[in-house]
Amino acid sequence: MVIGWSVGHFGIFVTKEEVAHPAMNWAGILLALVSIGLYFPIKPNTKKKESAAPSETDRLINSEEEIGIVSGSNKGVQPKSEMHNKMIGVLLSMLAGILYASNVIPVKRLQDEPRFHGTHYLLAFTLSHFLGIFAMSTVLLVIYCLYKRNRPQVFPESLLPGVAAGLMWGVAQAGMFVANANLGLSITFPIICTGPGVVASLWGVLAFKEVSGFRNLAWLLGAFTVTVSGILLITFSH
Repeated sequence: MVIGWSVGHFGIFVTKEEVAHPAMNWAGILLALVSIGLYFPIKPNTKKKESAAPSETDRLINSEEEIGIVSGSNKGVQPKSEMHNKMIGVLLSMLAGILYASNVIPVKRLQDEPRFHGTHYLLAFTLSHFLGIFAMSTVLLVIYCLYKRNRPQVFPESLLPGVAAGLMWGVAQAGMFVANANLGLSITFPIICTGPGVVASLWGVLAFKEVSGFRNLAWLLGAFTVTVSGILLITFSH
């Protein structure tokens, strides 16, 4: 969110964007950042049914090869430290955020060129953009298969959901191209990076029962309120 907003606000690689109410835009981005922090104290339910048989995915995840380290012949397999895993997760999440914000910069740069102005060019770069992602994903898959000596670790339950998620992402990305062209990165990025958090949290509460208890739900409601307030300020700043 910060990188996508900064690219448009300061004109990094793209045309610098001007909003009608800069103070309102700054206030909205600050509220959006605060709302992200409000999600951290929420503790999800992590209890699992002991009677449930482990799935193929669980068996693979718990395999010695992927997450275990052999510390000695008598000690067996020891899991990696929880803090180590969390740090890796945080760093990878930050890297994903940087790449996610950067992937639309080439498209926005082309949309800003005078020769491409006009609504009929808003989705002109979608096919090439998606083909580039598909090609890179294929290259990475081949490299991974070579690294695993043609025995890649595959999670069967995730294949169809992965395809469905890709289709939904494609529609959303196309919508982002249109939004960026009409509103600019400094308006769209804070909205598209905080709004999905609300939707995902609702899925967690209503569908998967991941969050329960008065304290957790109160924190969640507070985070929702701050998020929506930030989105409204950002929207009206345009």
